Amino acid sequence: MTNANAAAAATNNPALRAYTLSGALGGEAILLVKGEAAVLVDSGFDFCADLLAAKIKATLGEIPLSEIILTHSHYDHLGGCVAVQQLYPEAKIIANPLVRQIVAKESARQTMRRFNHEAAAVAGMPPLDRIDQLQIDYDLAPGETRQTAIGPILAISTPGHTRCSTSYYLPEDDTLILSETTGVIVDQHYAPCFVVSYRATEESFDRCEQFHARRIIVPHYGLIEGEQAAEFLARSRAASTGAAQFVLEHHAAGQSEEEILEDYAAKYYYGLCDRAQPEGAFRINTSTMISRVIAEAEAERAAQQ
Repeated sequence: MTNANAAAAATNNPALRAYTLSGALGGEAILLVKGEAAVLVDSGFDFCADLLAAKIKATLGEIPLSEIILTHSHYDHLGGCVAVQQLYPEAKIIANPLVRQIVAKESARQTMRRFNHEAAAVAGMPPLDRIDQLQIDYDLAPGETRQTAIGPILAISTPGHTRCSTSYYLPEDDTLILSETTGVIVDQHYAPCFVVSYRATEESFDRCEQFHARRIIVPHYGLIEGEQAAEFLARSRAASTGAAQFVLEHHAAGQSEEEILEDYAAKYYYGLCDRAQPEGAFRINTSTMISRVIAEAEAERAAQQ
C-alpha cells in the first residue's frame, strides 16, 4: 500500500494510539489501541508481568485485549505473556513459527529462566517463573497477513537479532512495528542490537525502509512519527554499521574475541544499557555477535579471492 492509500485508509478508521508500558526497566511492552480494540506488542519480563498487566488494565479500562504479538523469542519480550493472559484469557498470542519451536525446547526455557532471575535480582524483585505455561496460539510466518482486532497485520522477516525476529506492518495505519534487529533507543542513544548476523541485519533494514512508513513502533521505546521515523532507521543502521566496524577494526589490530568483548562492553554497555539488561545476557549476545561478524567478513573475503 502506498503512503497516499494508507493515509486515505486511516481517515476511515479510528486513530491508532500507542502506550509504552513496563513492569520494570528493560521489560517494556507496547500497547496499541484503536477505537474499542487493543493488542499488545511483546510482554516484557516474567518476574514483573503482574505489574505490567495491571498497567494494561488501568490504561484500557473496559476495552478488551485481543492479541499479543511477539517480535521474537527473547525472555524480555515474551516472559509476561502468561500473566497478561491470566488477566485477559481471551487474548491470543501470535508469533513467527520459529518462536513456537524455540519455546518448546527445554534448553531455551532454562536460558529464559536464568536471565529472568538475573533481571529480577537487578530490579530487586522476586523471580517469578511461568515460562512453562506459555503457549503460542497462532503462527504467522513472514509474508503472511492476519486480521487482528485493530486491523490486518503483515509479518516481515527481519532476522539479525535472532533468527525468529519479525516486524509487522499495519497497512490501515501506515505503521511499522519493528523487531529489535533494527536497534533501540537508550537514553537518546541509538543502540545496535544485532546478534546472529550483521548481513541479515542489513537486509532487514532494507526491507523495513521499503515501506516508508509514516509511523514506527520501536521496541523498548514506543511510537515515532513523520520524519523522525525515517531518521530512526537511518541513524540506527549507522549505529549497527559502526558496531560491526568496531569489531572488525579491533580484530584487524590483533585483539582476541575476548579482548574485543571487553572494549565493546566499555563503549556500548556500561553507562548505556547496564540498567536495562543483565550483564550475563549482554555478554552472551555480544560474544555471539563478535564471532558472527568476524566469520561473515572472513567468508566474504574468501569468496572474493
